[in-house]
Amino acid sequence: MNGKNRKRIQTAILALLVAAATVRFAPAAPLPQAFSPRGQAGAQSVPLARDAGENRAWAGKVAPELLAAAAGSSGNLDFLISFRTREAAPLSAASPGAPARLQWIAETGDGIERDYRPSGVRILQRYSHLATVYAAAPASALALLAADPRVEGIAVNHRVHKLDVAGRGVMNVGAIQPPYSGTGIGIAILDTGVDYTHPELAPLGTKTIALYDAFRTTSDPNYAKDDEGHGTEVAGIAAAIGVNPSAIGVAPAATILSVKILDSNGSGNDSQILGGINAILASIAGGNPYNIRVANFSLGGYDSSASGSDAVPSQPCDDPTVWPLVDAFQQLLNANVVSSVSAGNGGCTNGVAWPACISTSLAVGAVYSSSISGQYDFPDAQQCNGSSGCSQFVTGAGQVACYSDSGTKLDVWAPSHCTIVPLLGGGYESCLGGTSASAPYASGVVALLSQAQPSASGAAIREAVRGSGQPVTDTRNDITRNLVLADQALNQLACTAPDVPGNVASNVSSVCSGAQLVLSWGAVAAATSYTVQVATDPSFGSPSSYATSSTNLNYSSTQTSPATLYLLVRSNTSCGTSSGWSQAVQVSYTPACPVSYGRTYYVSGVARTPGFPPAYWYTDLTVLTAGAASASLRLTFYGSRFPTPVTLTLGPYQQITWTDVLDTLFGITKDKGMIAVESTQQVLALSRTYSQVTDATTVKTYGQAYVGTEASQGLAFNQVGYLGSLRSDGQYRTNLELLNASQVSAGVEVRFFSNAGTQIGTLTVVVPPQRWVQKTLALPSGYASAFAEVRTLAAGASIVSYATVVDGSSTDPTGIALWIP
Repeated sequence: MNGKNRKRIQTAILALLVAAATVRFAPAAPLPQAFSPRGQAGAQSVPLARDAGENRAWAGKVAPELLAAAAGSSGNLDFLISFRTREAAPLSAASPGAPARLQWIAETGDGIERDYRPSGVRILQRYSHLATVYAAAPASALALLAADPRVEGIAVNHRVHKLDVAGRGVMNVGAIQPPYSGTGIGIAILDTGVDYTHPELAPLGTKTIALYDAFRTTSDPNYAKDDEGHGTEVAGIAAAIGVNPSAIGVAPAATILSVKILDSNGSGNDSQILGGINAILASIAGGNPYNIRVANFSLGGYDSSASGSDAVPSQPCDDPTVWPLVDAFQQLLNANVVSSVSAGNGGCTNGVAWPACISTSLAVGAVYSSSISGQYDFPDAQQCNGSSGCSQFVTGAGQVACYSDSGTKLDVWAPSHCTIVPLLGGGYESCLGGTSASAPYASGVVALLSQAQPSASGAAIREAVRGSGQPVTDTRNDITRNLVLADQALNQLACTAPDVPGNVASNVSSVCSGAQLVLSWGAVAAATSYTVQVATDPSFGSPSSYATSSTNLNYSSTQTSPATLYLLVRSNTSCGTSSGWSQAVQVSYTPACPVSYGRTYYVSGVARTPGFPPAYWYTDLTVLTAGAASASLRLTFYGSRFPTPVTLTLGPYQQITWTDVLDTLFGITKDKGMIAVESTQQVLALSRTYSQVTDATTVKTYGQAYVGTEASQGLAFNQVGYLGSLRSDGQYRTNLELLNASQVSAGVEVRFFSNAGTQIGTLTVVVPPQRWVQKTLALPSGYASAFAEVRTLAAGASIVSYATVVDGSSTDPTGIALWIP
């Protein structure tokens, strides 16, 4: 449901509920408790805002669908009440069986039931390990409940339905099996139950455990047994023992926990799902005798108040007032249980179904296995494809199924059509499909990883599955996610964390609004990227995060209040592990900058470094003002090190020159890169880079000139420029320089051509923002004359490029500027 519709519903019925809540209840005797609910005697009206500094109107705590139902109802409604966990954050994050948490859940439920019984509120079901109750009440009581500070949200009791595959080979399960088969790992199947008399899933009590049944009592001999068939098929994909070798599950030695929350028609609701999750958490809190590490949800639904693609939930769907399973999924992850959830079979491309859309779930979409090809039709009605369903020509393994939901919250792909699975009552189904099949494939892999790495957290296993595998792109929306590959997931989970970066430093100790600081650190072996966090408090309560593959990062802030900036960095590997955080660097920040520089000129090829013998390269820098006003200047060098910028004022009609600028201005004895000249006025920035080779006392080369270039003069996205008169034969060589005058990382493609236009080579270079990259010997050797075509590949980028043809005998350079037609 979009925000506009939600606002319209709230506005239309707000007055009705407030009026009903203030006049329909008879006075009752005051309660002795310190908290006096708004439904008790003496309450003259229902306040529209929460207590204790909260500013969210009570109606914002009630799901819009429920508000709409209340507006037209004179009877009772059923709904789910979630407790306000923010006031008890330590209890909310505690382990599922922590005594203090269980006491808080019980006492909060007791209080709400006691305080609102006079208002007609009845608690229908409690969950000992979840901060939620299932309740019923007159519509007019919603305002009273929602205004209670103990209540976080009141949600609809959504209805869900089952979601109607040789996938082991597609997922490379054989690469880690043996030795891993799921031994000692519990897989909870939240579904229609499990037929534990089937040879693939028997016997009851060892292979399959009857953990929970939302419809029968524990004394019933069919407790948690399947009466529809779906759960048996799902359990078979995850963990069938392989009596029929063609039907063996992904984790055949795993224990199955039958959690029956769907009825004989394959339907259920939130309260029944919560009951099943609560049973899992209670088992874990009771010693976790079955070592439950994954919960499979081959079920889902959409917003019943909308139709078509409009019914796809928000992505992610983490609002507890609308989606009551959010906290329950978090509690599962806190207990190291991965929630593997079918993405949905609606053919939707703007998002996945509920509850796959919850952030902490592992949302699994469907691709075909290698066992089928040709034309396939799926004529059943689908949420986004309409009553005719969908059809497609299947060309092979890894193709996205047309019925699979997909979108930003989708986490992974797993196989679907076709696989052999056990059937209710015996025998086998020859071709099960749908994302109902994909989720248990992923669940089985989670079980294998849990056996292989028993100390790994649920969050680490979930990220290993998400962050590895074979990229597959959904051509319907260009979303790319990984196809689950068991061996790659295990490699990522088992890989070693890199070292913490050292020598972390800022090039400045203070910075003002809009000005850049450069945070740098030492390279870490095996690290493929780094994450930098910046915060204004030393505890890093609400940091900003930045990713980079370089060993430095430019940072600027425009906040309006003075502060101390705290910056730290960690290293990451390609297999998904990260180091601990470095020590924090502090930089003083003030919003008021003494100077506002309106122009920036980028000067390329600045050097104080040895070249090919006998060359040793130096750079002189000149800045000239041609106007009647003085210019305030700030000069910043970007190379492998980042000295403190130099500021000065240059008078009108004046010129200043620094000979050997890196040494005389910045104190650098060896480096190369670029200089950014920032100015309050238009100026000319000009450098001379030369090789200091002498014959007796005579310098043999005068060098080449670089004119400072503004970002607006650079090569823009998809624009093409040319470098002519290149040479790479005999004693001549061609070097290439690329300078990124923008704030975005830019790929640059350089294609070399002979005089006749025959392509002779291609070079692709990634230039980080505000950085300079040189490629020596860029032109393939053997060409007396050639040219290059330069193209910028990144939107928002501005690239300045030069070529230098060097005479190897004299080391005399000839500079060639980029021509942009």
